[in-house]
Amino acid sequence: MQYRYRANPELLTRKTAELYSAEKASPLAGCLPTLLQAPVVSTVYALFILASINGQPNPLLAQELGGVPLGTSFLTFLGAAPVWPGLLLFAALLAVIALAAGFSRRLARTYAPPVVPTARPTESRLAAVLSWLPFLTVAFASIVPLAATLYLTVSTTWTLVERGILYRSFAASGPGS
Repeated sequence: MQYRYRANPELLTRKTAELYSAEKASPLAGCLPTLLQAPVVSTVYALFILASINGQPNPLLAQELGGVPLGTSFLTFLGAAPVWPGLLLFAALLAVIALAAGFSRRLARTYAPPVVPTARPTESRLAAVLSWLPFLTVAFASIVPLAATLYLTVSTTWTLVERGILYRSFAASGPGS
């Protein structure tokens, strides 16, 4: 439909709404799995950032990786006379997150539907600005404990690989296949 009605955004919107209505589907239906996962993901993530759990010190954050306690953030580490192995560890993790964000942005732009010229240039500018949002993960990863930075590194890399596979499989079986 996006290909067929690319020259007429209003008609595309109407036809999309008709399709949802005919199929008795909702564009928000895809949000349900995310909402169901939210409590579990929040609990797991809390394990990586909370200094105490149930009044007891978090044993996870007392562990070390490369000589850096898992409870130490990159910014805290910089303020405590950094040593090279730890600095290299943080730099590598933040670089992996930045690379994953960059490739994720590139994938999204490559496989996005063709841009339809609209009478509203603010939408195009907003989309361009929002496409850089994945890079906020790098800033966030630099202020959370190393344990959370590891979590973000693994999850952003996993998401990138997953999206790459999904985009390619859908592109191979895309319109007209």
